[in-house]
Amino acid sequence: MHEIFEAFKIKEAKVEPIEIGIINQSFRLITPKESFFLQKINHHVFKDINGLMQNIELVTKHLANKFDKHCLKVPKIIPTIDKKLFFKDTLGDYWRVFELIEETYSFNHIVNEHIAFEAGKMLGKFIEGLSDFDSKKLITTIPNFTNLQMRLNTFDDIVQKDNFNRLVSIQKELDFIQKYTQEMIQFDDLLKSEAIPKRVTHNDTKINNFLFDKKDNAVALIDFDTLMQGSVLFDFGDAMRSGLNTSKEDESNLENITINMNIFKAYSQGFLSQVELTKEERDNLINAILFVSFMLKKV
Repeated sequence: MHEIFEAFKIKEAKVEPIEIGIINQSFRLITPKESFFLQKINHHVFKDINGLMQNIELVTKHLANKFDKHCLKVPKIIPTIDKKLFFKDTLGDYWRVFELIEETYSFNHIVNEHIAFEAGKMLGKFIEGLSDFDSKKLITTIPNFTNLQMRLNTFDDIVQKDNFNRLVSIQKELDFIQKYTQEMIQFDDLLKSEAIPKRVTHNDTKINNFLFDKKDNAVALIDFDTLMQGSVLFDFGDAMRSGLNTSKEDESNLENITINMNIFKAYSQGFLSQVELTKEERDNLINAILFVSFMLKKV
């Protein structure tokens, strides 16, 4: 860590691993005066580290002045001694440091309607706060991340090969996918059309990317690695896909899975109270939940 500390002008710090996420490695750096959030960026997933960090810098600076007025927080990048947004060490690994947003915590699932309402408000404020930002300035950090047709092609290829002779045992699931594929393609075409505005989108709006204060008020949305140009419908759909399920996300017993409609109502109310959407966007919020659930579980 000595090489990293020198790069970010950190003289001494206690290093504590943070067990969050599966892509980057995260650490809390505790110094006598303040604490920081250190990450080793997975450059196998994110090929353009400079572009990724430029995305975060552009968006956080744009949001900072707006959010400060409402006591909301944005991740603040700590530059290196060379005034760069990240540091590449002698082993070829990429590191970055943020100010730690103190006295906050997150949830692994939406525990009640108040948390749902607050998270919805926070997402709405994020989208609305960037409504005057030119999303064309952002690079694509993960190509084809929301490309339904690519996922369909990959799935069809796997089905055709059937390398493990499992098709017979999943015929019910295959029938379900085939039944709704055309409908989902039509929705995908809508997202790509001029009818749906192109906005700055977060693209990973699960509840553990929201930070709350001691009064359970949402104060920050974090993890900006997937900031890209896209549709607000994907962000809302992904939040609801992961948030409405009363069971764990990888639950295999369908009898244990139910949808909490009170959570949906509270999240939607919070979200819509903060963001101005077009009629086409509002009319397709429900369809977006179905679309994202279909696409992300396709392969």
